[in-house]
Amino acid sequence: MTTGPETESSPGLVIRPATLGEIDVLCAAFPGRPRVLHEERIQHQVDGHGPYLIAWLGGEPVGHLQLQLPDERDLDSMVEGRGAAWAEDLWVTPGARGRWVGPALMRSLESEARQAGVARLIFFAGVSPEYAAARAIYAWMGWRERRREPFVESATLPRDDGGTDTYVEAVTIWEKELT
Repeated sequence: MTTGPETESSPGLVIRPATLGEIDVLCAAFPGRPRVLHEERIQHQVDGHGPYLIAWLGGEPVGHLQLQLPDERDLDSMVEGRGAAWAEDLWVTPGARGRWVGPALMRSLESEARQAGVARLIFFAGVSPEYAAARAIYAWMGWRERRREPFVESATLPRDDGGTDTYVEAVTIWEKELT
């Protein structure tokens, strides 16, 4: 899928699934995400579990978002997601923020989910003040907080040097009906 919302804030924006041949470019553009994570997301896509969408502006990657289709074999997917697809790890580079790249990625993800026959999407959004603008945009786009009381999300994330980092953040669950 390719999206080119020609607006004053994002002329030339293209959103499409990542390819294996772009790993080095993605690693350079998103240094906070290790190579192994990009590889896992592209393999996830190749295996038919949902695309790893990359936003390109002026030929450079400026954002990413992973779609995880529902998986009845995954306990988290079924318990937390209640059979919905997940939007995961929306990220826009600081230089591209304010150019509507994040909403364009979310719209592309919604379109991909609809094409896959998904009726509902969910994701976690941080509750700290730095997420206030993003949360306002999600509400404007028709998303709603399913669970307003924050909870802690944590994970152990791989690093390219073989070590791991621990991710911990207070979040709430947001959802959107696609029908």
